[in-house]
Formats: sequence, structure tokens, C-alpha cells
Amino acid sequence: MITPNLRKVIAKLGFQDAYIQRKAEEVLSIARTKGLHIEHDALILVCYDMNGPLTSTRDTALHPITGIQEAIGVLEKDNIQKALVSGWDMTTLARFRDQRLQAPYLHIVGELGMVWDWKGEVQEVSPIAMQEVYRMKEILYREVARENLKIGVQGNKSSRITGVFFEAEGFRRANLVNHLLLKGKKITTKDIFQSLQNEQDFVWDDDRIIFPCKQPYIQEIDRVLRTVFTLHSVRLALEKDRIALWVDHIDKEDYSPKDMKSFFSKILPAPWEVFVHDDFGAEIMFRDEEGKKISKESTAHLLGERLFNDKPFILTHVGDRSSDVFIGDDSIFFAQKGTSAEMYCIENNIPYISVMHGGDYSLILAALLKI
Repeated sequence: MITPNLRKVIAKLGFQDAYIQRKAEEVLSIARTKGLHIEHDALILVCYDMNGPLTSTRDTALHPITGIQEAIGVLEKDNIQKALVSGWDMTTLARFRDQRLQAPYLHIVGELGMVWDWKGEVQEVSPIAMQEVYRMKEILYREVARENLKIGVQGNKSSRITGVFFEAEGFRRANLVNHLLLKGKKITTKDIFQSLQNEQDFVWDDDRIIFPCKQPYIQEIDRVLRTVFTLHSVRLALEKDRIALWVDHIDKEDYSPKDMKSFFSKILPAPWEVFVHDDFGAEIMFRDEEGKKISKESTAHLLGERLFNDKPFILTHVGDRSSDVFIGDDSIFFAQKGTSAEMYCIENNIPYISVMHGGDYSLILAALLKI
């Protein structure tokens, strides 16, 4: 299975031929139980989660793991397509693909499968009414201000999901100051003020922006924080019926993810729900019956159908969280060793292949496809 050209790359990435061969046999075993035929000309959509498989989860600057770019580049055949499939917002994923991986050929499924990229245009899966979105955000911003919290907003394109970070600039938290989109970029409160449309509707007062806690103002503030100053943290305070906003680079040291969970449990209206992570990040999602059907796997499948003109194809994915796990009859999942994704597969009796990261994952598939 291992060609001379592939053998060189395997050695360069620090793996052994025998290891790649053994893992390839594990893939074939799972494929046989599912009735899948992995041959050199099989149509395959090869998917990669970003954090974990391609970058260290501790590296907010999102530098690719050594050798990852070369390993992904090995999978170069007409019958293979590749995609980033992640919970991160499309803004971050596109920047990571283009600047870090330098792989513009990669397709993107982002925001937990709520959106995907097709020829440079973002496609949203089952969008919801923006009135519902702004109702939630009006409550979110008002209650963040009431608690005098610092918030950073992801550059989400989907109406169904909003990613936020609280008190998360420091190294012991999400280390946002070193994030791919933020490192070396200092902004001021004045910068935010000057980016507002209808600036006269907002008040500049003692290095703070003051505005009514009403939906039109919330919409504009959210637009600027989400699209112009993505992930830049600002602190909010509630003063009677108005919100004050300013740039503040000092995290509240006593604030914790447990506090975040308590905060969201008190303020989120149904049917919105939240997943809080240890890095002080949270994903706020709209969960109606249709929303429950949307996943990274279901949207990756939509992408594959478009790419392969509705011909049968095999879907593979590598990830480190339970939301990354693909379970379909035409899917084969690779779990990063020692992660919650692997534990989820074990606990739920889901077939999987354990790998170190996206590098050996790519090389195993290359061996199977005789590249």
C-alpha cells in the first residue's frame, strides 16, 4: 500500500511505515463492516477539524502542527476533495486556511455545520428569522452590561449560532490577544465609535460609547464587534436604561466558566441553548426541531453531494470532540488519541480509528489510495 513517494513523507513526519500500514488495515476493517470500498479511484471527501488535529488546542495563534501542510498536500487526486469542518466561525476558518495552511483549495464547513462555503459564497443551512436573533442578542448585551462583563464576539455568519468569549484575553484563559485575527492589533474605544453607522445616535462620553439598550443600537454594536472588530474584547456596563462600552484589557481574575454557565442559565430565552467551554468561550445556538438535525456531518454531506454531483462517496473526518464524530453508513471517523472524541466513541460503541493528529490521518488515507 505504501508507495516510495509516500514513504519519504511518512519518515519526514516521524511515523513508521508499519504504523501507517496497521492503521490502514483498521480503516479497511471498518469499511468492510459498512459495505464501503476504499480503492484508489473511490470518491472521498476528506474532512479536518481545525483545533486539535491541525493545531495545538493551546495555540490561539493557530500555527499548523509541523508537517501538517505537507501531509494534507499528499492527498492530491481528482477523486479526492478536502475540507475544514469545524465549530469555529467562518471568518477564523477562512483566515486559517488562507494564511496559515496556505491551502485555498480547501472547502469549509463551519459554525458546527450551520454554514458552508461554496465557491466563495457562504451557504446557510435553514436560517431563522433575524427578529429571533436580535431578540436574543438584546437580552445578551443587556445582561452582560448588567454584570459588567467583558465580551468578545466571533465572526459568525449563521443566524443559528453566536460565539462569544467572556473575560478571555489573558494567557490563562482563551489567550485572545494572541489569536490569529488579533495578534499585534491594538484598538481603542474611539476606533469602535468611528466604525459605527449613524454615529450621531451614539454618545461619546469620557472615552466610553453610550447608547440606549434597544434593539436598533444593539444590532449596530453587534455588527461592528462581529464583523469589523471580530473577537476584540470590550467591557459593558448598564447605567439605568443605557449601556456604556469601552475597551478594557484586564480580565476579571475571579470569573470562571462556572460563572458563565450560571449567567446563561438565567438569561437565555427558549429555544436558545448554550455550550460553555473551559477557555471562557461559549456557543449560543437556536435549537428547534430543524436545528437538531443540523450537524458538521450532515452539512459535510451536503458539500460532498455538490462536489461529486450526487455520486456515491465516502466521508472521512478527524476530530477531538464529541461534536466531531461522524457516524453515518458512508462515514469513517478518526478520533485524536486521548481526546473526548475518542472517549465518546468508546462509550457509545462507535467504530473509529485512533490517530495522533491530522498528519497520520492524511498519510493513512494516502496509503489506502496508493498515492
